[in-house]
Amino acid sequence: MPSEYINKYKISIVSLNVLLNGVSYRETDVSNKWFYEEMAKSSEIPKSSQPSIEDVYSCMEELVKDGHDVVGIFLSSDMSGTFSTSNLVKEMILEAYPNANIVCLDSRSNCMQAGFAVLEAAKAASSGKSLDEVVDIANNVINNSKFIFVPDTLEYLKKGGRIGGAAALFGSLLQIRPILTVEDGKTTVFTKVRTKKKSIDKIVLTILEQNKKSPIKGLISSSYKL
Repeated sequence: MPSEYINKYKISIVSLNVLLNGVSYRETDVSNKWFYEEMAKSSEIPKSSQPSIEDVYSCMEELVKDGHDVVGIFLSSDMSGTFSTSNLVKEMILEAYPNANIVCLDSRSNCMQAGFAVLEAAKAASSGKSLDEVVDIANNVINNSKFIFVPDTLEYLKKGGRIGGAAALFGSLLQIRPILTVEDGKTTVFTKVRTKKKSIDKIVLTILEQNKKSPIKGLISSSYKL
């Protein structure tokens, strides 16, 4: 989520933790550029962990004490335990503040697909929409959005155990480019093509085809060159 939107709409963030080269970092404390550069140097794949109960509680409590309703939108529950933790914290907050209004939503995704739900919900809240309206808007984005992406290398899929070493080797030799997406909260293969150019062409074609069905809002993003 770009910082200008976070600041403009006063979005509260509970940071994940990233373990890289034996050192734990808060996700919000490091830049994407630094992270990708360090990841390229490392022989180990980075690992992430969900926020602590204390961090989630502190964030929610501060908002409730300031008189705000809370709509929390979290990583897919199939990818992280953060959504489960948020519901546990919600019950803890309600015990201490019985009149609080808190809704926790499972984005069923990650990255800016979840980010778009957060952004549209924040815009709605900023414009004076009710809690129910904000939740409906967030759910509409969650249910009507998806992202597709192509990794520039199979190396990290191999390190993460998603494909075997032989598959990574032959995939690289044949220039196979898996195009990935998220379906029902889990990362899955959208399709496979050969060469980077064809993968980009396929993504563009998919966007154009989808746009014929209904106008789309989109974000085009690329990681730093590794």
